[in-house]
Amino acid sequence: MSCIVTFYSYKGGVGRSMALANIAVLLARQDLKVLAVDWDLEAPGLERYFGYFEIKPGGPGLLRMCMEARDKGTADFRNFTSSFQCEAKYPITLLPSGREQDDSYSRNLEAFDWEEFFDKQGGHFVESLRQRWRDEFDIVLIDSRTGSAIPAGFARSSSRTSLWPCSPQTIRAYTAYAMSCVSRRKRGKVLLTIACRCRYCRFQRDGAFTNFRRRRCGWIE
Repeated sequence: MSCIVTFYSYKGGVGRSMALANIAVLLARQDLKVLAVDWDLEAPGLERYFGYFEIKPGGPGLLRMCMEARDKGTADFRNFTSSFQCEAKYPITLLPSGREQDDSYSRNLEAFDWEEFFDKQGGHFVESLRQRWRDEFDIVLIDSRTGSAIPAGFARSSSRTSLWPCSPQTIRAYTAYAMSCVSRRKRGKVLLTIACRCRYCRFQRDGAFTNFRRRRCGWIE
């Protein structure tokens, strides 16, 4: 059964993109078909973590895909992707933000209106996109934007599993999001936290992070 996993952090610098890139390669080497998506449109760069591999020139990326879907009502995501071999049975498919491929990326991003996108049935487009991803890949890894803006919230809600590189400074945001899932009856949502950027190694090693999380989050696992 295919799976879509969102990598999210409330603030940057916690190793989210690096974790996604490493996990993508490890899963591909387990003979899984992997799609990696850079949904961090304002601070993208996921493809740089795959710099060891030779990425084949491909499409213009996710932002251009959303622009085409807004203007035409649909878009074929395959026309916007790249791919690369990583000593695995199947190549990893990469849907980058498009910053490295598009000279007008910053201008297009600034002008892109997410409310207009959803008013023009953007939600239906992404729902069909999610279903197609599940049909074509074993696992989809989404690098979400930090914070709580529309793109970040949508990327998180698009998957049943969210993986949070989580530090003591961001545990409150993790708690608030978990509570919002419960209030909206998202009982099937799975949240996985990873201790990172902790001051002392023993904070990660002896279970102190788990205890800290439980004190802050109560019933949340």
